[in-house]
Amino acid sequence: MEPKLVTVCTYEHPVQAEVAKFALEAEGLTAFVADAEFVTNMFLGVSAAGGVKLQVPESDVPAAMALLAANPSLANPSADRPADDGVPRCLSCGATMPAEATACPACGWSYLDGAKPEDAEG
Repeated sequence: MEPKLVTVCTYEHPVQAEVAKFALEAEGLTAFVADAEFVTNMFLGVSAAGGVKLQVPESDVPAAMALLAANPSLANPSADRPADDGVPRCLSCGATMPAEATACPACGWSYLDGAKPEDAEG
């Protein structure tokens, strides 16, 4: 019997849901993204679809909700971020990043594969 899936969060963009899915999977939880294709192909239909849904088996809901609560940027990725003003910003925390930096000065996030923040220039 298939486990019942429960929507634990909804997103405006499929990429936001995928990032949250990967975070849940990194903690050993099973997660699924629903309606991403519909929203991608019919972007104006995002409201009709109810957004892109992050779903987990019913038994994983408490753990998923705890992880999302502990990481507000996963639950609402645009809440703490300023509007797109053309300023380069960290993809992890939203802090302003100097154009030449390879690591965020606020949180240490880096897009360099395998690089540690202390190894990156910036």
